[in-house]
Amino acid sequence: MIKIMYNLNCSFDASNFFRQDWVSLGERRNLQYVQGLKSYFKLHKENIDSCKDVYIVDNTVLNKSKLDKRLLEVIPEEVNLIFTHKNNYGKLNKGAGLIESWEHNKELIKQYDFVFYHEPRQELINFNFYKKFMSNPNNLFLAPEISNQFLTGTMILKSKDLLEYIENSPASKLGPYGISIEGDIYEHFKEKSYNTVEKIGIKWYDELAQVERIY
Repeated sequence: MIKIMYNLNCSFDASNFFRQDWVSLGERRNLQYVQGLKSYFKLHKENIDSCKDVYIVDNTVLNKSKLDKRLLEVIPEEVNLIFTHKNNYGKLNKGAGLIESWEHNKELIKQYDFVFYHEPRQELINFNFYKKFMSNPNNLFLAPEISNQFLTGTMILKSKDLLEYIENSPASKLGPYGISIEGDIYEHFKEKSYNTVEKIGIKWYDELAQVERIY
């Protein structure tokens, strides 16, 4: 049986981010997370049931007591909460913040065969991405819109390939230099076996362009 870690990566507090114009803040951000988490857990329960392998990982708040109570209301009690307190590079480069999170959880990742990675500020419309993966377990990405890049907001990765990527691309490599994780992930995984889908089934609001996008 395949062991899957469901990694919901969050940055609940973006007030220290370098590019404030690229992110939502305060009440708007809280509401996006409430809606996104609610949509995720509805579909997770319908398709998987148990949440014991779900990990909400945040790198911006100190502990559970700092979360908006509306967030806690939509997170099942079975879910694991991890607060890394590490966002040194992430506040400068979102992709580097993601790698900081993975670096913090390397030993946990080793316990699983795959990591279902999802950023729940996005709203999940359906669980077709997961169903596609289960029909043929492998690294799974959205088919690239831009050549030489993979969208990183939702993807499923073999743990051994992800751990190798973390080793080759530490947060310090991306952070100070503005390297895009979308391109960096592509360069690593293009040498691996992977599958793609045309649609993931997510709704995301692009703060920079001020437009809602569906992938």
